Amino acid sequence: MSKIDVQDQNVIVKKIWTRILVDELKSREGVSCTEIAPYDCLETKISGPAIIITVID
Repeated sequence: MSKIDVQDQNVIVKKIWTRILVDELKSREGVSCTEIAPYDCLETKISGPAIIITVID
């Protein structure tokens, strides 16, 4: 698997491990990450524009 390539401040993702993707995204300013156990429920509240990414691995 390859790592994340950054070109012109846009991220190009090609066949990367889920853990690498999650670690890269959650390390960015203004990004939060909540990990839950399998079969647990998570209530999400958003104030303002947002992109929600759900990773099931």
